[in-house]
Amino acid sequence: MAVIRRTAQVLNQPIGLKTNFDTGAGEIGRALERTGNIIREEAFRVASDKAQKAGEESALSVAVAEFKDFKSIDPVTGKPAALKSPEGFGSIARQSYEKVANQRFTNIIEQDVKAKAKELAIKYDLNPVAYRKNFDNYVTELARNSEGRYRQFIVETGGVYGELTELNLKDAQR
Repeated sequence: MAVIRRTAQVLNQPIGLKTNFDTGAGEIGRALERTGNIIREEAFRVASDKAQKAGEESALSVAVAEFKDFKSIDPVTGKPAALKSPEGFGSIARQSYEKVANQRFTNIIEQDVKAKAKELAIKYDLNPVAYRKNFDNYVTELARNSEGRYRQFIVETGGVYGELTELNLKDAQR
């Protein structure tokens, strides 16, 4: 009997199975990414709100007895000493603290200038020139150690109240 020889043939070709079907993994990945972004943004918003509230509450918690710190000026920075935010505050809490502290600073300076103008007006009610001289000395002393917008605010506020009170004193003399 004769031997039949066969040769092996190997062909590298598809065997008819469909291999490029869509599993939806790409869409699932994009959905997870969107969800992660939403969660991250919400967590940042919540943390930002907490930091802002902490900064505001810290600035508002300065006791009335410590108001003098709002009027004392740090010679290095030229800012009121109380505007320095507490250690450990991040940028959001620090900005919130400084915003509220600035508002308190302007309110305190304005109240002090009004009170001093009234006090000196009573003392020098018959002498507007002496009133203005003493009031200007007070404003100059108050603004002496401050710089920038703080000094400008003190000078402008003092100038306005000084002029108004002086005019009222002159008008009362007539």
